[in-house]
Amino acid sequence: MIQIVILYLTIGSFVVLLICDTTKVSAQTVTIMSKEQLVGGDRDKHGCIGSAGYTWSNIQNKCVRIFEVGIRLNPSQLEPNQAVISAFILFNKNQRKAELFISNQKSIILSRKTTRDHSFWANKNFKLFPLKENNGYFLKDGDKTIYSTSESKLHTIE
Repeated sequence: MIQIVILYLTIGSFVVLLICDTTKVSAQTVTIMSKEQLVGGDRDKHGCIGSAGYTWSNIQNKCVRIFEVGIRLNPSQLEPNQAVISAFILFNKNQRKAELFISNQKSIILSRKTTRDHSFWANKNFKLFPLKENNGYFLKDGDKTIYSTSESKLHTIE
């Protein structure tokens, strides 16, 4: 009788092992774990952690949080119920260059231009002008003003 019970237990254990292929379960577990992304594990090619708000600045040559160190430019015209998506400007120390950050685009370097009447920063498409009355700025794309601000102080990057 004991031999029959042992025989059934042995056969039952063997059947359970055949049904539960443990190699597949452990392989699935490893696959699932490798697909998960760790918080802060989203470094770009410069080492900036986007999920922490860092973006690479070509002018500063380091990762920055543009919303902390840049000048915010808001859209000049908004449709009703349209979300406000700001642009940001960073200046180098001597203000000969400005770096423009517009959502979903690579940053754009603007060079300082001086005319007889005023100074501004420009590249092929964009021109950034200072507002004389309140130390703010406005940005034009061609002939159209697309962003502006009325910042009371000029932010520069050391």
